[in-house]
Amino acid sequence: MMATWRSSGGSGLPQWFPLETYEIQLSLEQWLVAFVMRMAVKTKWENARELGREEHESTFLSVVAKTDQPDPDELLKIDRPKGLWPVQEPSVLQILYAAALMKTGDPHIQSHIAALPAKAEHFVGAMFSEASKVLSGVSFGEVGDHSSWPDVVGGRWALATVDLDQDDETLEYIFKGWLADCREALGRPAPRPFDETDVKKWTAYQVLAAFDLKHWAAITEKKLTDAQMGRALWDRPGMNPSDVDLTERYRKTVKPMVDEIFSWDYVMRLWRQLELLKAIHVAVAKKEDGAPSE
Repeated sequence: MMATWRSSGGSGLPQWFPLETYEIQLSLEQWLVAFVMRMAVKTKWENARELGREEHESTFLSVVAKTDQPDPDELLKIDRPKGLWPVQEPSVLQILYAAALMKTGDPHIQSHIAALPAKAEHFVGAMFSEASKVLSGVSFGEVGDHSSWPDVVGGRWALATVDLDQDDETLEYIFKGWLADCREALGRPAPRPFDETDVKKWTAYQVLAAFDLKHWAAITEKKLTDAQMGRALWDRPGMNPSDVDLTERYRKTVKPMVDEIFSWDYVMRLWRQLELLKAIHVAVAKKEDGAPSE
């Protein structure tokens, strides 16, 4: 059944808002589920609007109704390809890819390669997009399907070799310096890991409620002003509006926060962090039990 919008009092809010689930304390893993479910709804809306308003409303309402029933185990699998591990030996495809780059003779690519020691961003970013054009006609026999080169290299990856004859302390020291150079070349600091600080921030700023209202307005072609959004998020029973200007709090803080959070880059970073931590915990438990690691 399609939900309707309130007209009494001119609030402009849907009848389902607010949901009790917005007040539930979620763990970091449960926040991931809430984000992924909403990203799926958002992606469906952006890519298949021809399905019609009623279809998208139904999908959206089914998701928000399950916010209090998150199941992280459905997302946090540890049997994904080992190629997704953040520290690893280069794969066969990555080695072939790098070799093909050097053999192209393209001056633009060669200039990137020559600058690698000082300009790591060429290797982890711009060079791949240039090289993929050159490699469109290259065949590597039966190594695999190379129809999508960005998938082969997996985003911002940097190939590295390690001299295992060196001691661990020296290697760790050198690696930290190399990593710092890469971060500097990319022009942004390394992200910090997600933790309870983020959970408190997401809760305090009502990011789920803000996304839900914003997305609902888009589906139904309704307009919610910043003032309406501010009042809806904090000026309601159970919330403390404090002395802060609610309109400005939403416009300056929450709106850009929602835009940042509800993107696949952001959500996938949280997803990968939690997945890797789970895999590490499983590996440690196996070693402690004396079981062989996979």
